[in-house]
Amino acid sequence: MGDNRQQLEKWRDKCHEKIDCFFEEKCQEHNRLVNQKVDEQRKEIRRIQSKINEIINIQEITRQDIDSLASTIRQLEKNMSNIEQACFKVQSHPLAIDDNIIIIKELTEHEIDLSTLSPAYKQMPRPKESF
Repeated sequence: MGDNRQQLEKWRDKCHEKIDCFFEEKCQEHNRLVNQKVDEQRKEIRRIQSKINEIINIQEITRQDIDSLASTIRQLEKNMSNIEQACFKVQSHPLAIDDNIIIIKELTEHEIDLSTLSPAYKQMPRPKESF
């Protein structure tokens, strides 16, 4: 019984390792996607900063330019603070386990390894009439 239990526990441990590995892969994928979005937002911020510097250098700025830049900056700040919720949705499904993945069956007489049995300790005499 102990060997069977050990075999089941070993199987369970391997399954847990596979699930943990899959989980880590998905976490890395998520982080990569979030970082891509953050990088896009940073590029947009640099573009706006460049535009502001350009306007300052030529000293020609209208109220409309200021309002437009301020609105864009506010939108970028909002996007960056909500980037995970706004850009990604994690969709998961329950892990399906087939009941037939492990089958426990009783061994027949022909399948039992008799070499693993200990030798007889002694024989018990029986009267001939006991048969």
